[in-house]
Amino acid sequence: MMTLNLKKEILEKLEIDGYCEVECPVSEEKLKTINTIIKQGFLEPMINGQIGYVLSKGYKYLFQTFSWSLDIVSYYTNNNLIDIIETYQGSKVHISNYRIYSSSSTKSSKMPWHTDNKIDVFDEDKKVFITKLAPNDKGIIMISYLSDVIDGGLQIVRGSHKWAHKKEIWDNDENDFKNDIVTFNNRKAGTTIIYDYRCIHRAKPYAKTLDEDRISAFAQFSGEDMPIGEPILLPTEFADKLSERQKQLLNYNKKPTTKNWP
Repeated sequence: MMTLNLKKEILEKLEIDGYCEVECPVSEEKLKTINTIIKQGFLEPMINGQIGYVLSKGYKYLFQTFSWSLDIVSYYTNNNLIDIIETYQGSKVHISNYRIYSSSSTKSSKMPWHTDNKIDVFDEDKKVFITKLAPNDKGIIMISYLSDVIDGGLQIVRGSHKWAHKKEIWDNDENDFKNDIVTFNNRKAGTTIIYDYRCIHRAKPYAKTLDEDRISAFAQFSGEDMPIGEPILLPTEFADKLSERQKQLLNYNKKPTTKNWP
C-alpha cells in the first residue's frame, strides 16, 4: 500500500514539473514473465490476424496488446498507479490509447517534440487519422521500460504542461526550452514515468548504434469527459477475472471512438 506522504509527493511533482518517476507497476518476477511473453510476439509479424507485431516507421508494435496475458492487463491497471492518476485528473479515468512497442537505433524514425492533449479520429473515407487539439484536456501518460535503456529514452520538457497545451508540434522551438529538457536514459527495465500529456516530450534520437532494441509499455489515461479512444480486444477467458475497476479502465462494454494506431 502506498503511503499518503509518498502519494502527496508524487502529486506535487506532477503539478509543478509535469512528470514523476514512480515504482514499477508489477514485481520483478512478473516483469520477467511479461518480457518472456512479449519477446515471442516480436519474433514474427502479424499476418492475417495471427498474433505477432505490426511494423510502422521502423517501430514494432505488439498486436492486440492486452490479449497476450492477464499480467499485461495488471501492468496497466495497478491500483496505486490509478489512485494517483485519478486524484491528479479529478475524475475516473480510462485507457484511451495504449501499446507495447520496440524501437531500433538503426531503423526507427525520429520522433518530433510534441504534446498529446488531442483527440484522434479515423476518417473512413480518406483512411487516415485526423487529429484535433484539445487545449483544456488534462490527463496522464505512462511510459514504462520493459528493457534496460541506454539511449533513445523518454525526454520531457520540465513544466511545459503549464504553457504548451495550445500546440502539438514543437520541433522549431527547441532552443527556447532546451535548458528544461529531462532525459530518462541509462535506466533499468521497470523504470516507470508518468507525466501530464500536455507536456512537450519525445523519444530521444539515438546518438549511436545499439545492439539491443528498446521495449516500452505506453498508456494514455483520459478523464470521463474525453472520448473512449481505441478498441481493446480481450480473450473471453479474461472476462470473469477482471475487477470492476479494470473493466472501467479497459472500457468494458463501451464502443471505441477511433481505430487502433498504427
